[in-house]
Amino acid sequence: MSKKTLCVMVLVLVGMFRFPARASDTLPIELQVVPSEVRMGLSYNGVEVSISGEIPSGSEVLVRIMGKPEHQRLKKKGRALGLLWMNMGAVSIDNVPNVFLLYPSAALADFARSQPGQWRRLGLGFEALKNRVEILPSTEDKDTLFGEFVKLKEDAALYGTIQDAIHYKEKGGGEKSFTCVAPLPSNLPQDEFSIDVVAVKDGAIVARGTAPIRAVETGVTARLSSLAFNHGILYGVLAVLVAILAGLLTGVIFKGGKGAH
Repeated sequence: MSKKTLCVMVLVLVGMFRFPARASDTLPIELQVVPSEVRMGLSYNGVEVSISGEIPSGSEVLVRIMGKPEHQRLKKKGRALGLLWMNMGAVSIDNVPNVFLLYPSAALADFARSQPGQWRRLGLGFEALKNRVEILPSTEDKDTLFGEFVKLKEDAALYGTIQDAIHYKEKGGGEKSFTCVAPLPSNLPQDEFSIDVVAVKDGAIVARGTAPIRAVETGVTARLSSLAFNHGILYGVLAVLVAILAGLLTGVIFKGGKGAH
């Protein structure tokens, strides 16, 4: 066997073992989520979810709660003739989650601000989300429209970056534990969401874990929702009757109050 052939074989063998080794560099994170199901009844006004696990020492953690991709169609506002604000058409935004909430550690939030290029390459934040969405018509300014879309979602508390939610405890043995107390909004949609946790060290992802969480309507809220979706006509009639009764009751109360003076 020639020396040249031997060198080629060695390089091939090195390549075969090298790439799987890189893939195994990202360690798994086992997550504990409490509660794993959010039950939304009449008294539901938001909830805090506890997410915990263990990551390598020296790394920083980001928790991301994200809904399933969906299609959004929005009206575009503009000033007609430079005078009146009017609907100027519609835009479609595809592949956007209904919920996108980030809970970074304080150090990781500082890293995102001070090293925006490296943070962008990790593909974890809103910039990465913008790169995945599709806005139609394609002639629209994607940066501007996506920014306005995010503001709408932030006003509804369905998008956002929540600070001071991560707490650490050193364990030794090259690991530390984390707990994320993640507040979820009162208008959380009924759906299944993904909890994604990544540990970042020296600008690279070193560990990752995923767990599901469900939000379900219960009690009267669930029955009303089922009635609205499955028996629309009956729901509409009942809604009108309730509105009429409420109006009559309000009239009686105010009339009685006026006569008493």
